Amino acid sequence: YFCQKCLIAAPLIYSIAKLGCTYAGCCHGFAYSGPFSLTYHKNEAHGQFFPIQPLETLIFLYIFALAHKSQKPLVTILACLSAKFFLDFLRYGHDQMLISPNQIACLILIVSLSIGYLLYRKNILFHKQPK
Repeated sequence: YFCQKCLIAAPLIYSIAKLGCTYAGCCHGFAYSGPFSLTYHKNEAHGQFFPIQPLETLIFLYIFALAHKSQKPLVTILACLSAKFFLDFLRYGHDQMLISPNQIACLILIVSLSIGYLLYRKNILFHKQPK
């Protein structure tokens, strides 16, 4: 029960952490000068960038709200992994690769968790012991 509550709270924790990234400029989006762009004046991040961190904050707050309402940890995990996969396309430096290592990890976890859940539901992995 406690572990389920922790998993449901994970998107909230992540969204708050992304606020710190917004101010630090550590994991910024791609070069972008349109609406809501963020400007950084640091050596590693100098210029205007897509506001990926505030977008992640909003999306993960939304996932948390849905997770809090549904109380389904597996759905929460899959939603977080899916969001991370798609949001990674908006990160700085992603244009030099088709798919990032982060996205590969997300896909592996999504597929593994989905297959594991399906096998569990079909009683293939966990056979019920006869009485």
